[in-house]
Amino acid sequence: ISFDRASYNIGDTVLMSIQTTVPNIFVDIDASIASGGKGYSGSTSLTTDTKGEISYKFPVSSSTPDGIYKVNAKTNVPGCDAVSSSNSITINSGGGYCGDKLCNNKESSNTCPTDCGDVGDGYCPSSKTCSDGKTMPCDKYLGTCHCAPCEFDPGRVPPGCTQSSDSSTAVLRVNCDLSCPPPPSDISVLKQKCIDNGGNPTLKTTYNGCNYFDCNFADEENFYTGPDRCFTEKELEEVNAKCTKLGLPIKIKVHGDCKIASCTQKEENTRCAVILSSERKSIESECKLQGLQLIKKFDEKGCQRLKCGTPDDCDKELPEAAYNDCSLKGGEIIVKKDVNDCITSTKCITPSDERDDAIGDISVLPSKAELTHVALELTEVSIELEKLTEEANKIKDYYGSTDSPKEEIWSRVVSALQTMSKRIEEIQNDLRDIVDSDEITKDNVLTVKASLIGVSNAFDDVLYLMLSSKIEADVREEKECETADECFDRAFRICQPTSFSPDQNTNVKITGLEDGKCILEAELDEKAAPPEGTIPGVGPPYTMTCNVEDYALGIDNPETSIFPYCEGSMLELVKYYKTQESPKIQEQEQIDEEAISEEQAYIPVTGQVIAYLEANHGPRNCVGKLECTKICDKEPYTCIGYIDSWLRTNSGPGGVRSIAELNNFCSSNKEICKEWLLSRGITLQELQQSKSYSTGPITGFAIRR
Repeated sequence: ISFDRASYNIGDTVLMSIQTTVPNIFVDIDASIASGGKGYSGSTSLTTDTKGEISYKFPVSSSTPDGIYKVNAKTNVPGCDAVSSSNSITINSGGGYCGDKLCNNKESSNTCPTDCGDVGDGYCPSSKTCSDGKTMPCDKYLGTCHCAPCEFDPGRVPPGCTQSSDSSTAVLRVNCDLSCPPPPSDISVLKQKCIDNGGNPTLKTTYNGCNYFDCNFADEENFYTGPDRCFTEKELEEVNAKCTKLGLPIKIKVHGDCKIASCTQKEENTRCAVILSSERKSIESECKLQGLQLIKKFDEKGCQRLKCGTPDDCDKELPEAAYNDCSLKGGEIIVKKDVNDCITSTKCITPSDERDDAIGDISVLPSKAELTHVALELTEVSIELEKLTEEANKIKDYYGSTDSPKEEIWSRVVSALQTMSKRIEEIQNDLRDIVDSDEITKDNVLTVKASLIGVSNAFDDVLYLMLSSKIEADVREEKECETADECFDRAFRICQPTSFSPDQNTNVKITGLEDGKCILEAELDEKAAPPEGTIPGVGPPYTMTCNVEDYALGIDNPETSIFPYCEGSMLELVKYYKTQESPKIQEQEQIDEEAISEEQAYIPVTGQVIAYLEANHGPRNCVGKLECTKICDKEPYTCIGYIDSWLRTNSGPGGVRSIAELNNFCSSNKEICKEWLLSRGITLQELQQSKSYSTGPITGFAIRR
């Protein structure tokens, strides 16, 4: 073993040569600091070239431990007897070594007790000094010393962004003001194209309050019952073609086995590509051949890229685009640094957005082998989740023992990880069923894909819970979602106290976490409720309380995600109305009045409702049959309240002044009620159609002429 010199300083490159008589063999090399008592050691394996030689070099930086290095080499190849198997060099770096009174991420109480202390009694300095002279605090947490990272150069952080360094998590946080992406410049053209293609143009609101354009081809989802209908595979293809015409990506949402699709505004992709372990190993091997180290660099969006270089080549500042991209989602940039203030990782964290759940279309179906591979990969993910859950439980218990408010946050983390593990097991079972059945269809692959994305989004929520500086306020301060379903769903995923009104007569609240369950309360305004006695044994006040355990994946379908965990009179009301299918508007046909027999004549019974319009003005200011029918399909309680209020002001057939009187009167005066409805514009077809609905709300409309 030989070196090009005996002593090296910062900025020098150490050049080591090893000569043997055997080509293409492995040589194990270990190095340790022989004097100074600084406890450093390291090892590597290198391969001789065709001449039996090895040339290896590495740079000296401030992070290279200094001292006198003793370097040894050995090989197990028979007949390869060493002439000289060791040598020594001196490195004068002056830092980053055992004995600098800073327990860094390469040291522990076992390898460097002078810095990290003995097990259970480790040394941790009270602070460290940054290159700008600023002092950052250090804390010992769960037996490990953490120092708050040095902040970025304030002159390179964009206006509207603030940074804070945290010693408890050893991360640097950067918060930037929310910057909502603008609507499409041609939004008026898009709206008309959407209508021309049979769609309904809307502006939807995200969790953070930003709006985005959406062209949907189905009625808005009912909070109580989910999607109005499911799309067939052919309909999904038709929507995809319409989205292409609009120049917008297709968005497919999956609710169990039900799929609905729309065309939505393009979203800036803020996610970074995953670096595979195989890719990392390949680059690392290439770096060794060049005598360089594997270093982390970050592109214009703040995404990690692996390159070969020296430790001094590291990034110490983020590009401006990284701040801008994160602010578009109202996110928070989390940065980890090493002891030399080099960035080692960065991520924009935010609660997953409603659009994150949507998936694109599938052009090529995977093979059985590919699906089997996914199932095997999920096994590894399950193992890692189990480890994470165990660690999260320890942290939760630690905060619990100190009566810290963070225990509540880590309870959410544990619950989310457990829910993710359950869902992954379900996905694996689905994959096995698909492979065993030999039926790989677009439908079942879309379902699996949506489930995988749901787990990925849940993990984003976990990171937000663990690392965000906003989370303590989020789990205590009530959020107002008004009528936005998507906003409520996101708040539900982290059990954030929230108020929500799915319609103007219903109030829903998330009150918080209790015994690991998310508590949800709902109440229906009695003025909008059906008359007492509509449902035998169920009467006002109409309320329900839900204790939901698996809330981390959001509200897939209220019937499976929420209602099984609820109790109360309002739940019975929801169940009752769920059993009543709403009539569909069909093509108007002329039907002879005599075609309706005595038995077919409309007979209002307990629970039936006829909603009608006064001067073309109905519930929620709707105009026209189609618009008002949609309102009543989605919000039956709103229509009930409207009808009852109208009757009290105007009176109905026979002078009735309430829904209760209407039911009683029409039960024994069916012809009078029928003629009254016909005189107000309801058609015979609608009356005939209503006959099949002997109970439940009838959302037909009589327009006053």
